[in-house]
Amino acid sequence: ASMSNTLRLTALVWQEGEEFVSLCPEADVASFGATIDEALAMLREALEVHFSDTDVPELPAHGEPIMTTVNVEVPGTAA
Repeated sequence: ASMSNTLRLTALVWQEGEEFVSLCPEADVASFGATIDEALAMLREALEVHFSDTDVPELPAHGEPIMTTVNVEVPGTAA
């Protein structure tokens, strides 16, 4: 019997068109779904598959991540 550990990973979710995209930056694994919950469930499944044949990384302990947005001024093209 294989031992199992629970990893606490970051999950980012955003809407693209009609779908929600989910991404785990630590593992660089992404998925999607019709709802946020579905996108997270699909991401969890994709991560379980990913870690079934990839070594589990040594992750630094960190606090709860905050995801937000920032507005950045970038050079525009001259009109």
